[in-house]
Amino acid sequence: MQILLIGGVALLALLLGFVAALYPAAVVGLLALVVAAFAVALARRRVRRRIVEYTADPRLSLELMLFPLAVSVRQSAVVTVGLVGLLTLAMLCRRRDPESGRANLLPFGMLAAAAVMVFRVDIGMPVVVAALAVLFLWAAAVKVPRPVALPSLATGVGVYLIANVLGHFARVPSPLDASRLGGYETSSGFFGQRLVFPFARSINEPAVMAAAYLAIVAAMWIIGRKVGPLRWLGVAAAGYVMFGSNSRLPFIVAALLIAATLLTPLLTRRLATPVVAVSGALPFYLPVALPIIAAVAESIANIDYLSRGQSVQDIIGLGTRGTIWEGSTQFWLNRVDVLHQLLGYGPNGHAASGANRTYLSGLGGFLADKTNLTMHNSFLQQLFDGGLVGLGLLAAALLIVLRRYAKDVSLLPQLLFVAVLGVGAASEIILAPGFTQTPFFLLLAFAAFAPAAAASKRREVRQPQTANSLS
Repeated sequence: MQILLIGGVALLALLLGFVAALYPAAVVGLLALVVAAFAVALARRRVRRRIVEYTADPRLSLELMLFPLAVSVRQSAVVTVGLVGLLTLAMLCRRRDPESGRANLLPFGMLAAAAVMVFRVDIGMPVVVAALAVLFLWAAAVKVPRPVALPSLATGVGVYLIANVLGHFARVPSPLDASRLGGYETSSGFFGQRLVFPFARSINEPAVMAAAYLAIVAAMWIIGRKVGPLRWLGVAAAGYVMFGSNSRLPFIVAALLIAATLLTPLLTRRLATPVVAVSGALPFYLPVALPIIAAVAESIANIDYLSRGQSVQDIIGLGTRGTIWEGSTQFWLNRVDVLHQLLGYGPNGHAASGANRTYLSGLGGFLADKTNLTMHNSFLQQLFDGGLVGLGLLAAALLIVLRRYAKDVSLLPQLLFVAVLGVGAASEIILAPGFTQTPFFLLLAFAAFAPAAAASKRREVRQPQTANSLS
């Protein structure tokens, strides 16, 4: 039965590959065919054992390992739906592990509800992808134990980075190729320009993922876990992505978090949540933070790689972000009615509300399609997309996930990963549900497998009482 199931999945993937090959970007069809071949390989224990050897993990969920890459394919919405659908089907047909538990419904449900607040007014392919991802992760949380799921997701991020590097060398077309970046792709970094990677929604998304991956692997090494050759290969890919993207914030955040963890893991666990909260709210208190930003900008301006040829004043203005945040917050306070303040405008709320008109005039020809100039802050973007309700759900879920992973030192790698995503969300829309970027799906995954700390404490209290009563 299992052989027939895997054969059916492989056949479906092959058919999907042929359909995708009819699109102008023939490489998309090739990608689907490669995934189909990998699905056939799942039927062979020898391949599974070899991958386990390369990752230094006794068990591994290949479905979770492929999940980050599957949700990152942007060349064709049909192919993305097909890939995530295949993984969902495979997970639903998987046998339940006796050691598995269930999804942590509080943060997981809150993130799903935050996405519903955005997509309620625009049902399309992104909604289908998001729905399949939610179903996949719910099934994974029920059938895969946490000690297996979390290392599998970490390995999957490495696979995502390796695929981006290989895709870049293979000249796989990127969805960003059609967008004109208005000179912002220039760089004083190692490659002379900021590289655009194929499986990413924005130019900075891969850099944030690379920083988060470096943090999770560093934390694994710090607490004494084996990393394995495949993850080290992911580290090499992360370095290439980091330097190629030439994004300042992910580089700085990863370096600081890794250094702090080396010095004092306990302090890192305690400070991760407040650091993410303070950084995420930056647009709302930017004038107060300008003296600190100015001091940091002067240091950055002296480093060619980080300055990207910008002056101190440009860096103090956070590129275009200072102008965007100032115009957006004033627009929301003075011109948005109560109903939209509560519920938002749906996807691309910055354009639907007209808030982008307050800052576009000051930024010149930044993009060919000016609606693509988002608010560069996941929480401000969610405020316009999903309103106060959507923002509250997103922020609360993120803080809950951070606190849950901060409870146990063995979960330090996952804590650092989520913390890097949270700080990165302060300057990018990577966690805004309306844009369905890969980091949001990873946050959703780590929310599903977050430990239920309160429940475990209650069980620990009841066990001694039961033993005494039996004696």
